[in-house]
Amino acid sequence: MVRFYDHKTGKVLASWDAGLGELSAVAFSPDGSRLAVVSNQGNGAKIWDIATRKELLTLRGHTDINWGVEFSPDGTRVITSGSDGTARVWVQQPVKNYFRLKVSARTMSHLRLMASGS
Repeated sequence: MVRFYDHKTGKVLASWDAGLGELSAVAFSPDGSRLAVVSNQGNGAKIWDIATRKELLTLRGHTDINWGVEFSPDGTRVITSGSDGTARVWVQQPVKNYFRLKVSARTMSHLRLMASGS
C-alpha cells in the first residue's frame, strides 16, 4: 500500500494498492511525478504516476525478491536490485532491461546512478 501523509497533521492525503504486497523500497523520480516501488514479496518493480495513481510500467527480470530501487538523476532510467544477486538498469522508453550487473550482496538495497548514467 502506498500512502502519502500531511507531515503536519498526519492525515492521509492519498493512498492506493501498489499491487506488490509489502513494499521493500520506493523512489521518487527527480521531477516528483512518478514513484517506483519494489516488494520483498515478489520479483517485479512498478512505476506509478503520482497525480493519476495509474501504473505506468512493470519491470520484470529479477528471479528473486527485489530490495532496492532508484531513478537516474535525469529520470530516464531505473535501477533495481534483487536477492538473485543482480542489479538491473532499466530504460523506460521503450521499456527494456538495459543491462544487468552481477553483485555479491544478496540484499543490496541502496542504489545510485550517477548523472553520467554510470
